[in-house]
Amino acid sequence: MKIPTTYADWVECFDLFAAEQEDEAVLAAMEKGSIEWSTGIDRKMTEHMYRLLELRLKKVSTLMNKEFERLSDQAETVRAMLHARKRFAVLYRLAALQAFPEDVREALKSTLSSYVEDTQESLEKSADADRSGHLKMIIRNNSLLRYEEEAAEQGLACKDAQGAVSQKAVPNAGQNPSDKTNNKRRRVLL
Repeated sequence: MKIPTTYADWVECFDLFAAEQEDEAVLAAMEKGSIEWSTGIDRKMTEHMYRLLELRLKKVSTLMNKEFERLSDQAETVRAMLHARKRFAVLYRLAALQAFPEDVREALKSTLSSYVEDTQESLEKSADADRSGHLKMIIRNNSLLRYEEEAAEQGLACKDAQGAVSQKAVPNAGQNPSDKTNNKRRRVLL
């Protein structure tokens, strides 16, 4: 995928992202992209980003509602929560694109954060009807609010796929070889 550097390149990326085509490749390209912020371009780019975020939030909501309508057990509830969190993580990566000025990024992240917080709160309130408390516990333990952690993991996975080595991928990465601890387990016989 071409790294966007012009307005036309960015619009092409936005269109692909809106259509949910190759999200990972498009995000990876946009994360490396840049653009000259000039009068007119700044407004257009910001409007595109807000429309794109709004569109994808609606899609996440629709998919989440469909998954929650079909729940039959606790495992499916966990899966639905994790799927939604992954989708929010993708949107967080979109909102955090470095090609955009800090104020735009912060506004986009704030919009996303408010939406996710409201969604999590709504799920917890709807779980109050479950007298056993299991549903509420599942919703809290698999909180949508951890989407930023998920976004960081997605970003690392993307970099790994492109040939970069993350510290998670290398055992004892970042440690001094002389600081290695003996990880052997001892057997204790009684």
